[in-house]
Amino acid sequence: MQREILWHDFDTSGKKYSPMLRNILIACIIGSVSLSSCAQVSVPSSSEPVKKDTKISGTTSSPTTTPASTSTPSSSTTSPSGGILGQGSDQIVNGLKEALSLSAINSSSILSIANGFYKNAAIKILMPPDAKLVESKLRAIGLGAQVDELILSMNRAAETAAKDAAPIFVGAIRSMSFTDAMGIVKGPNDAATQYLKQATTAQLNSKFRPVIQSALQKVDATKYWSDIFSTYNQLPFVQPVNADLTAYVTEKALNGLFYTMAQQEAKIRMDPAATANDLINIVFGKK
Repeated sequence: MQREILWHDFDTSGKKYSPMLRNILIACIIGSVSLSSCAQVSVPSSSEPVKKDTKISGTTSSPTTTPASTSTPSSSTTSPSGGILGQGSDQIVNGLKEALSLSAINSSSILSIANGFYKNAAIKILMPPDAKLVESKLRAIGLGAQVDELILSMNRAAETAAKDAAPIFVGAIRSMSFTDAMGIVKGPNDAATQYLKQATTAQLNSKFRPVIQSALQKVDATKYWSDIFSTYNQLPFVQPVNADLTAYVTEKALNGLFYTMAQQEAKIRMDPAATANDLINIVFGKK
């Protein structure tokens, strides 16, 4: 009977291999046994003592199970279809802030130049509704030039105040939250304008009123107003008028400002690429 192969049958000179070890090495080469299993087969060095009657048993490799990787969900809202929901929260807010800042600066620049209000029929400041009767009666008695001068003065005052709007808008834009930003991005074409109107009207009113009052006084608008209504109040059978010119012009100036802001916002939403701003294009380009 053939005896079992023992460790001392192995020739450590490398010239002779036992059949069992040779089979294991061949299996490693052709991939039947994993590399990790092959590494587990120890070949005794010539310096190590060889234990008698120690059998070489075959090594059976067990399949290695690689645990499924668990991806950590990103903090940003994603969407398989891309678009605004596929952008990070910071990117959305920053892109919207860029768009609003651009709208605010453009609106302020458009309105603060000469005739920014006066030559724009949509926002031109005219006599107040309760003074229309005053205007018509004054024009009828030859005071039309004075009325026109008053109208020009009111618009010039609004144009002067408009340049102070941008910094106030920018302050409100910087404090915008992610929730506000998402509501604006997914809202109507004037959503940002409505947000700023709610957030800044009180501050703008406080800022505009003294500027407009000073501007009206500088061009003698308050004098024209006083002269006109003093004259009107002296007419027989009329109800005296005592309107606050500064308050009226301030209100109309703010209305014109937000009207222009809404136009600028809609333009950016419709053609974000025209801004040549990467953030704006990312936020509004793939809604």
